[in-house]
Amino acid sequence: MATTSSLKAKKVKATLKFETDILFDRFSGDINRASEIEDKLYLDDKNRVIFPKDNIKSFLCYGGGRGDLAVKILATENWKVLADLVAGQVHVMSVSPFMRNGDPVVFEGFDKNGVYMHTCKAGGGNARDGGKKIPPTMLNRPALHSNEEDGYVELNIKLLIMESEKVKEEYIRFLFERGGWAIGLGSFRTEYGKFSVKEWDVV
Repeated sequence: MATTSSLKAKKVKATLKFETDILFDRFSGDINRASEIEDKLYLDDKNRVIFPKDNIKSFLCYGGGRGDLAVKILATENWKVLADLVAGQVHVMSVSPFMRNGDPVVFEGFDKNGVYMHTCKAGGGNARDGGKKIPPTMLNRPALHSNEEDGYVELNIKLLIMESEKVKEEYIRFLFERGGWAIGLGSFRTEYGKFSVKEWDVV
């Protein structure tokens, strides 16, 4: 393996198997515009359902300030230091489209290919929106079935890990294995987006 100073490079190919459905909530980039439901999906130029590399990295390193960091599952006071180390020493090289039975999931409309519309539970309004009724574009999320009946979906990812004394390849695998259940990927992760590590190969 290549060595840079005290760092040793390792490449990993992994398959993440989703044990629950996945919800999506992609931000359109315009805070003043309510996204159409399908705009909240991540799609490539072939209309295949994908998940961005940055979101995989975010899962490992940062949880939007809420403290739901994968590294925090270690219950250590040094989780912020470890998160910074992981951010600097793990590169997500590639992420495949969502795969089901060996084929990519293509978005052809709702209620097709396992893609459906999920309506989130909410009241008529809250303090943040001044008590106004929440529009359907905010309540509804595109979702992807992943279960025994419909077939499980998977993501194939490639990682470049620069190992050091504190950040080892085995440690990153541990974060994916534990974090896949403790945190998951996508929107509303307390119930959705939970995954297991089906394969983990150092190449």
